[in-house]
Amino acid sequence: MCGISVIKNLRRERVSTTDLRRMCSVMSHRGPDGGGFAILDQGTLGLAHVRLSVIDLATGTQPLSSADGHVTIVFNGELYDYQQHREALERRGHRFRTTSDTEVLLNLYIEYGTESFSKLNGEFAFVIWDARLQRLVAVRDRFGVKPLFVHQTQDELFFVSEIKSLFALSRVNRAFNPDFFMSAFFGTLTPATHFYEDVHPLPPGHYVCIEQGRWTEPIPYWTPKFETQTAMTLEEAAEGVRERFTRAVSRRLIADVPVGSYLSGGIDSTLVCGVMSQTTSKLRSFNIGFGNTSYDESALARKIARHYGAEFETVDCTSEKLADNFEKTVLHVEQPLMNPNSIAKLILSKLVRDQGYKVCLTGEGADEMFGGYPYFKQELLWEMAKSGQLGDAEAAESLLQKFYEIEKRSEGSHWNRDIKGKGPVPSYLKHANFYYSRMVTSKGFIKKLFHPKLLKTTTVKSPLEYFEKTFDTEALRPLESFNATRLMTYQFLSQYVFPCVGDRVDMANSIECRVPFLDSELVEFVNQIPSKHFMNIRELKEKNLLRVGFRDLLPPFMDSEFKHPFMAPNWHRLSRTPTGRELFSDLLSPTLVREVGVFRQSFVSAAKLLWTLLPQRTTMWRRIDTALGQVLSVHLLHQRMLSTPDSGDPSFQLADCTPA
Repeated sequence: MCGISVIKNLRRERVSTTDLRRMCSVMSHRGPDGGGFAILDQGTLGLAHVRLSVIDLATGTQPLSSADGHVTIVFNGELYDYQQHREALERRGHRFRTTSDTEVLLNLYIEYGTESFSKLNGEFAFVIWDARLQRLVAVRDRFGVKPLFVHQTQDELFFVSEIKSLFALSRVNRAFNPDFFMSAFFGTLTPATHFYEDVHPLPPGHYVCIEQGRWTEPIPYWTPKFETQTAMTLEEAAEGVRERFTRAVSRRLIADVPVGSYLSGGIDSTLVCGVMSQTTSKLRSFNIGFGNTSYDESALARKIARHYGAEFETVDCTSEKLADNFEKTVLHVEQPLMNPNSIAKLILSKLVRDQGYKVCLTGEGADEMFGGYPYFKQELLWEMAKSGQLGDAEAAESLLQKFYEIEKRSEGSHWNRDIKGKGPVPSYLKHANFYYSRMVTSKGFIKKLFHPKLLKTTTVKSPLEYFEKTFDTEALRPLESFNATRLMTYQFLSQYVFPCVGDRVDMANSIECRVPFLDSELVEFVNQIPSKHFMNIRELKEKNLLRVGFRDLLPPFMDSEFKHPFMAPNWHRLSRTPTGRELFSDLLSPTLVREVGVFRQSFVSAAKLLWTLLPQRTTMWRRIDTALGQVLSVHLLHQRMLSTPDSGDPSFQLADCTPA
């Protein structure tokens, strides 16, 4: 994986190589193995790149141009079917100078143009300059695994992998997006959600073209479709998942460096490790521990590793370590944190790098694909209670009580006890929905939380209004309830999972993590499976398809394990460390609350008091804990991203890759 910085001057003035050097230097963690730039289009376009070398270590330098110099690319990511594409392109007369997937991607574009994007199976973001058509194209993968941000002024257009690249340039305006606080602050994530004003993530599965000075709106080359094959049996579905997931893992083992595995105690990473163990003679697995807390799964993970014969490394993320790495994590994630699990993942990626690894496979995406979050169970239990079928209401009530006990660790974040699934639902939803209910109930907190000045600048007045304004609710209307929730949950990947517990914290320590559960072939198949096959609701077992399809590969003891979302101990525990006390004292001070101007001082003061008085098992306490962690993050970002950003190194070394 790598980092991209692109400047297009719209006034036809020459791009500064010093700007490109500054931009690349502040994200050199994304590419510690080298970097380059190219000045194109009569000096008005600059493409720059920093590289983490994983495939074609010797000749994979970027920007990379076609043999005639007419087409140039900067690419961040991996293509997992590039060898097949290369063979097909060679049959059509293309010749290659490297063994990289970057050159294959370049030639796919030369051969098929923008139609090539839908052919790609991988995780990627890239920008192409096509001098033949005077066209600049930017593309992002289907689920937004790899970041790509767009910023435009009257004079310039920028594409960057990280926002700190933009903010390294003093002329770029830096401000929070007020609407963010009407949406993501309450866990309501939509395609338009972002933390910074006038900085927009390119939507997953989309591309944009700037051709002869004309800018297009983002164009979808792929959108999720749920074309249910109603006759498909559970056995057919499970076997189809197994075949495709096994191929997905195999594709992601292709590298010119060793490949390891992240391993928690969940079924997702267990299966990644299990399938890898069938083809890898020496497998190393890496784990996060949380000491003597209910969040720790290191003992179970060690047992899983032993079952598959994998070497096992774990790092104990104490509250002290979490507090000490808070600032670094927030500055890499570049948005507020909901839980300290982001910090733990950054600590893990450092362990992996220190052990000499650059690449690991992970289980991200499985919860979204297979309905693994607790609220999927909660919604199904709501439906059972309302079904009217004999015995269902009684069974649902009994199962709900068991659900409350099993899932208590994630209460307040992945489900709410006080949301009962009752009341009206909008016309675009068929049944009660966790996201919708949370949006409705959040409205009453808006004026208590936020400073009046912030509320005057928002374009919407509630999370629900923001959701219905920015999300394609018509796409939800024809879907059955389970798939409607899955579609909403897909947004969670690009808007929170990959920034906060995926790409950004992995790449902070130059680690590339690959996600086989989001393989294109697998996703297309999973979206055809009838929803009834995804969960064994009578036993409260999520990911039924994976349990059935890999029954012989899963360790027998996993059958009695329930899925727990990856979470770290709370912010309150972190605040009791020496570093944590200092962080909360400084970043929640009345002076800074007034300076930042996002939150009411009365809210911060009341929250801090209730934080110490309320029982920690209550939903209200959990909400306060999450909110204070977010406030802490917002205030740090104000200080370090907006007020005093890193201006970069104007002499940062980049090779000149401009075509002759």
